[in-house]
Amino acid sequence: MLEIIIVIGIVVIVAVMAGRSFYRTFLISGTGKNDGCGCAGGCQGCACKDSMYLDR
Repeated sequence: MLEIIIVIGIVVIVAVMAGRSFYRTFLISGTGKNDGCGCAGGCQGCACKDSMYLDR
């Protein structure tokens, strides 16, 4: 019985995290794309700067 409760808890946590990710990605931005990759911007060594041009 305890194992079932633990599994249900894990499934609920994963569902909440997936729902939050979906909400933040598709509903907040409206475009389905992230505004950035997490770098502060303006730096010469930013890895996401190069990847933005690869998407186009």
